Amino acid sequence: MEAYCICCGNYFSARRSDQCYCFGKECRRQRKNAFQKKKLKEDPSCKLNQSDAQRRWQQRHTDYWRRYRESHQWYTERNRRLQLLRNKRRGKRSFLQERGPVIAKMDDMVVRLSLVASH
Repeated sequence: MEAYCICCGNYFSARRSDQCYCFGKECRRQRKNAFQKKKLKEDPSCKLNQSDAQRRWQQRHTDYWRRYRESHQWYTERNRRLQLLRNKRRGKRSFLQERGPVIAKMDDMVVRLSLVASH
């Protein structure tokens, strides 16, 4: 039975009537990604397992990002420049100006918000 691949747009010989992807490498990758995305969205236990696995990996590789930034200095510099642009685009906020640039760090934000609440 002939079917139309929703990834590459080619016709192919389908094995099942509900088959939407052909057997090309990129098409199989797209099918797998779509399945995983749907599964994470619909299945709470799958999402929980995924976040647990990421947390365990992060605990085993605590210095990953430090080593990455050291070996990819161009990335670090680029990120710093882009962060300055994001800060400018965000505009001036009086309660944040006294504490320096706006950087996305939860601990720092809690300190800033507590300072604002105390005033």
